[in-house]
Amino acid sequence: MSRTPDSTTAATGTVTTPVVAPREDARLTGRYRSLAGAIACSQLVEYFDFYTIGFVVSMISEPWHLTFGEDAAILLATGVGTIFGSLLWGWLGDRFGRRPTLVASVVTFSLATGLSALTPTGWWWLLAVFRLIVGMGTGATNTCGPPMLLEYTPTRHRTVYAGIFSVALVPVGGVITSTVVGSAGDSLGFRGVLLLGLLPLLELIWLLKAVPESPRWLARQGRVAEAEANIERIFGPGTATTGTVSVPARAGRGRSHYLAMVRLARPFWSTVLLWVLIDTVFAGVGLWGPTLISQVQNVDTQSAANLFIIVTLAGFAGRLACPLVARRFGRRIAGAAAGVGGGVLLALSGLLHSYTLGGVSAFFLLMVVGYVFADGGFTNLVPFTGEVWPSELRVHGQGLGNAMGGLGKIIGPLALALFADSSNFVEPEATTRAILPVFVFFGVVILLCAVVFLTIAPETNRRSLESVSGLADTADTAGTADGAGGAGGAGGAGGGAAPGAAARQRPPREDMRPGR
Repeated sequence: MSRTPDSTTAATGTVTTPVVAPREDARLTGRYRSLAGAIACSQLVEYFDFYTIGFVVSMISEPWHLTFGEDAAILLATGVGTIFGSLLWGWLGDRFGRRPTLVASVVTFSLATGLSALTPTGWWWLLAVFRLIVGMGTGATNTCGPPMLLEYTPTRHRTVYAGIFSVALVPVGGVITSTVVGSAGDSLGFRGVLLLGLLPLLELIWLLKAVPESPRWLARQGRVAEAEANIERIFGPGTATTGTVSVPARAGRGRSHYLAMVRLARPFWSTVLLWVLIDTVFAGVGLWGPTLISQVQNVDTQSAANLFIIVTLAGFAGRLACPLVARRFGRRIAGAAAGVGGGVLLALSGLLHSYTLGGVSAFFLLMVVGYVFADGGFTNLVPFTGEVWPSELRVHGQGLGNAMGGLGKIIGPLALALFADSSNFVEPEATTRAILPVFVFFGVVILLCAVVFLTIAPETNRRSLESVSGLADTADTAGTADGAGGAGGAGGAGGGAAPGAAARQRPPREDMRPGR
């Protein structure tokens, strides 16, 4: 079916677009859980691949006689590629579909990592080129995967399931990398470790089998029957609801490019600020936490790495808990709680770093508890980013967030270098003298996330995606749910009502008309 463009009604100043979504009473079937699991696994394998390069550089630096600058070029290439790749895949995902873009991203970073094993000895520049391509590939899984999950999940389940299955498993990827390389790295060598990067290709079988194209994207292309078939494939017969939704025809609506995003002020600034802030802390604590623990606890590097696993697991626990808090109290309250809790505790870990509690370093204990909040906030932020953007810009928005997170990953280590009075911005000499100012800085940064959530971010919990896109760039209405059980799938048809019944239960700013 050819694409049916959005229609604009001049008299009412609205844009009408077709919507196909699962009914609100649709049961979460085994096929839905397989879809969610495949998307979650794509996040895991991305970070399994992403973290391998740190181990590879440690293996080749001395034999290849690499300078600091050459080491840095290899390490930074992945991050730079992620920034540009996120923006590129964001455009591709809204233009050509979520599913092919997600599949292409896995192929890109897997093949680039595997082929980099053929890099001739000493050709560090070629390895850096491969890592640039890897970064561009990895930027897409977090850009395309979460929007797919959002658009398949009924509103009443979206806050919890889209949070847990989007990025909750990311820390597991780092743990797997550390375990595999730590136990078999010497026997595999750096080329063997890079060849492990081909393993994510196996996940393509699961993705291709379990993840059909997004029904909302298909509906926007006029492929309504295919969209309905995809929903019934996942949830069963009679579970698709179809109609149209009307939203104000503001500047930027209906246009799939990044310049259009700037005109939607609340989603734009929420996305930019929250991702820069949270990833600044994530990168700073994640990259240099083991070194700081080693100095404060006076233990060797291996022991510090083992202790940091506790910090990582604390963040994992926070990632599982935060969606539950958001479901009960709303995304804004959950985001603010993560910001306040993480900010206060991380700042205290710096202020009290020279003290002990029960014979254990107060710095370590407060870092562990603080990371529950600071890192746990990711499972609130990632789905929130996709929710606040209209369908035609949803993957653009996720890509923008991921790119801004890439900037945060540069700012975090840079801040530690500056506070440590070091000219080495990639591996600064972390000293106990820098712990106080840098962790107070991280505390203030994550605390600012609370300010953004409470002052700029729109509420998305229990609202249909169409309802959120109609409210996201206007004054919020205190974040109430659209109906007792949340806004319904297509245009807010709550409780599984048929499309024709949606007009009787439509949420604010929506006009749900019978479709097929």
